[in-house]
Parts: sequence; C-alpha cells; structure tokens
Amino acid sequence: MSVVDIITAFLQQMPAVAVAVVLLYALLDRKLTALERRMEKEVGELRAKTSELAEEVVAQKKEVGERFERLDKGIEELRAKMGEVDKRLYDLSKFIFLFNKSLIEILHTRDIVSEDAFITLSNLVQIIPPTKSKYYTEEVREELKSLLNRVKTGHFDWRDIARLKELGKVIYKEWWETGREDLINYYYHLQLYIWLLEAKLLREGKMPPSPEVIWS
Repeated sequence: MSVVDIITAFLQQMPAVAVAVVLLYALLDRKLTALERRMEKEVGELRAKTSELAEEVVAQKKEVGERFERLDKGIEELRAKMGEVDKRLYDLSKFIFLFNKSLIEILHTRDIVSEDAFITLSNLVQIIPPTKSKYYTEEVREELKSLLNRVKTGHFDWRDIARLKELGKVIYKEWWETGREDLINYYYHLQLYIWLLEAKLLREGKMPPSPEVIWS
C-alpha cells in the first residue's frame, strides 16, 4: 500500500475518531461534574461541622470562664474569712500577751517575784542563740549581748528597754521565717525579762518618756 493509500484511508476514518473524542470528553465532563458536586457537598458538610464545633468551643470557653469567675470569687471570700480569723487570733494573742505582761509587772513591783528568780532569768537570757541568716545577724547578736551585759549591772533606762524590744522583734521575725524553736523560746524568755525590767523602773518611780515605749 502506498503512502497515498494510507493517507486516504486515515482521512476516511476522521469522522469516527472525532465522534470517539466527543464521547470521551462528554463522559469525562460528566464524571468531573459529579466529583465536583460531591466535593461541594462534603465541603458544605465539613463547614457545617466546623461551625458547630466552633460554637461548641465558644460555649465551653464561656462555661469555663464562668467557672473560673466563680472560683476566683470563692477564693476571695475565703481570703476575706481567713483575714478575719487571722485578725481575731492576733487580737487574742495580743490580749494574752498584754495580760501576762501586766501580771508579771504587778507581781514584781510587789516583790512576789523573788530576786533569785529575776537573777536566774537574767542569766538565762545571756545564753543567746547563734545567728544563721539575714535578719538575726551577728551584729544584732553582739548588740544584744552588749546591751544585756549593761542591763545586768543595773545601769539601764527606758531607751535600753526600747532597744531590747526592737532586737526581740528581729529574733521573732527570724523565727517566723525559719521556724527555729530555739529562737521563739529565747524570744519569750527575753520578753519576760523585759517585763521585769519595766516593773523595776516603775517601782523606782521612773516613768517612760512616752506611752509607746511601754505598750509597743
């Protein structure tokens, strides 16, 4: 078969090829259309689910926020109640402290507290606890030791008592921070000693320069 015969035969088949191409295109277009519609449906469903999920998250976020608000309110109420309890405990402890102070001073001014007991307490407070931190420093300890030595000789006044109280507060603060039992035990012995010193001055008719010295 010559080249001319082959070209002639191909040209005769062109209509059939064209029809096949058109049919293939129509089939492909229908499948693509169906796929596009299915994808649009799935995307729509996905958007709906996403919207529902977003609404649910917002609702849960709002509920969690409300719960946190209630929790914060409960904590504030608890803090307020704890503050009231702390104040009442402080008032009670202060009352007991002042009652004991007044009782000791009255007993000493009437010589009910013996001189031997006073000397024993004086010697006891000379045994000062060691220092270990930023509040109750070695400088504080040395000052307290020097002041107690001067008081023991009998040469002291209300200024010395005021300073002893300040140093006692430093020891109390150190106990509060560290929980050292030796400090709180020493603090109460020092307070008792200070009360007896105050009673001694009052018995001698030496009044404090201001009410703050005796009641601080």
